[in-house]
Amino acid sequence: MKSPTESVLSTDALVISPNGRFLYAVQTQSSSITVFSISSDGMLKRIPGRTTTSPLPLNMAIDKSGRFAYVICQLGTDPPSGTREIDQFKISPNGQLIPLKQGIFRDYG
Repeated sequence: MKSPTESVLSTDALVISPNGRFLYAVQTQSSSITVFSISSDGMLKRIPGRTTTSPLPLNMAIDKSGRFAYVICQLGTDPPSGTREIDQFKISPNGQLIPLKQGIFRDYG
């Protein structure tokens, strides 16, 4: 089992919130997202906890209002032909992701 630091260092995608206050690290192997706050001097501080996603998250997008995040996940093990779905999250004022709905869109490849 990887330590929390190792899993963050094996991140597959990094996304910064529109307001520049949060960094989201998408970890495919652990099917999770770790959140960091970004200070005014650019330093990162990990926000405790980790958000679980559907299996094998590949990337993440945040709407321009900064209120919602969307994560595309590869459900199958045969990319690029496997099934993919998009999970939806609400972003709280402290940057944490609150699951709204898994599989709001599904593509069967």
